[in-house]
Amino acid sequence: MEFETLREEIKEHEGYRNKVYKDTLGKRTIGYGHLCRDDEKWEDDKQYDHRHLEKTFEYDFSIAYRGAMSLHDNFAELPKPIQEVFIEACFVIGTTGFSKFKKTLELINNKQYTEASEEIKNSKWYRQVPQRVEMLSKKLQDV
Repeated sequence: MEFETLREEIKEHEGYRNKVYKDTLGKRTIGYGHLCRDDEKWEDDKQYDHRHLEKTFEYDFSIAYRGAMSLHDNFAELPKPIQEVFIEACFVIGTTGFSKFKKTLELINNKQYTEASEEIKNSKWYRQVPQRVEMLSKKLQDV
């Protein structure tokens, strides 16, 4: 399976809960960081089956992957660590959220990965979860 290591890293970073919980922003979440949308029927005190939550994760991962591809014309030609940063950022803050990192994306487009590694930290996201963004910053820097 493509990006298997990244899948496992995201799962580790997100943690796992088989019941609905509030994330750091107070949003209803379940499984491996799945944001419970209003049109979904997640019950607050119900314990969900692990297989169901694994399928939910795979669905979320596929959305993040497609979103990451949509943010770069030559996504498949990017170095794998850069692809991983795109996918994980889209997983966590969504494609729309990551698309707002205009300077970071421009620096990546220009293959200025060290500069992009610093720019990604110039964000509200970094102030919310500095360890996670530091890890992504390091991936950018190490290319």
